[in-house]
Amino acid sequence: GDYVAAMEWSKRAKELAPEDPNILEFDALILLYNGMFQAVLEETGKLSESRKDPLPFVFQNARSSAFFHLGEYKLSIEGFVAAISDGAPLGPITVAYMMAAHEKLGDTERAEELASQYRSTWPNHRVDLVKKRLFKNTVHSDQLINGMLAAGWKPD
Repeated sequence: GDYVAAMEWSKRAKELAPEDPNILEFDALILLYNGMFQAVLEETGKLSESRKDPLPFVFQNARSSAFFHLGEYKLSIEGFVAAISDGAPLGPITVAYMMAAHEKLGDTERAEELASQYRSTWPNHRVDLVKKRLFKNTVHSDQLINGMLAAGWKPD
């Protein structure tokens, strides 16, 4: 919950080891949960341009989440689908974002399918509570949660 310290430590770590993928992954997540979505896209974009192979899954998911929070729902879905195609696990957070993004795009049928999949696969997983604790500003977690609720997901 100490977002300022997290940013300071992340900056220091990147200065010490600017190419370390573990540090860069944590930095992407710290930027994401600080609501610095454009910075996530810039950092992951630089990394993507310098690689011949796909970005590691954490980067792909952080990037896709950032697109969602910037209102780029189609790019968000495309990013998550690409990550899954590259072998990323299909987990509750990915399904939550895809469900909300489809709902925001007006693809109600697909959003409802994903809500059903979420309920049947992870009936007790409360991504809403997790995201409320992770984001510095609950406006960002609410953006995701409201999309999920509109898609038909209900917390147990």
